[in-house]
Amino acid sequence: SGVTNGEERLLIPGVAALQYVSSPEHRLLGKDLDPVVGPNIGRYGHNLTISCLSCNRSHLTLRLLESLERRVPFFKGEFLVVDNGSAPAELERLEAAAAKSPLRVRIVRLGENFGVGGGRNRTMPHLTTEWVLFLDNDIYLTGDPFLQIQEAIATL
Repeated sequence: SGVTNGEERLLIPGVAALQYVSSPEHRLLGKDLDPVVGPNIGRYGHNLTISCLSCNRSHLTLRLLESLERRVPFFKGEFLVVDNGSAPAELERLEAAAAKSPLRVRIVRLGENFGVGGGRNRTMPHLTTEWVLFLDNDIYLTGDPFLQIQEAIATL
């Protein structure tokens, strides 16, 4: 089924299947390759913002932050909490934890609940890095994913 033309296998007129090769070393060809931290997000997230929405569940946001502190203690990016209209006591808990964190933590108050999509859309103007990783605040890290993420982006 299909006509062979050199290395191409014609599926239907105008559509061909080509052989593709990939290597993890392709990441070294990236134009954004930094000799110290590597490409894209950087080895320890130098060029990454981890953002989560929070709305009256500060304990979940704090669990995510604590897992980042514990699993990736050398994280160099920013942890951005976008608050979707939490009560004042919840915001105070977040601010107290941010002040004590060894990581760069910032809280943006939206003042009201815009939902998940609306909250994430309103996050974009507050980013200071080229890359963002949106995590729900009921997620937490069990290991350091950044080298794997960095390599996967660079290979793509």
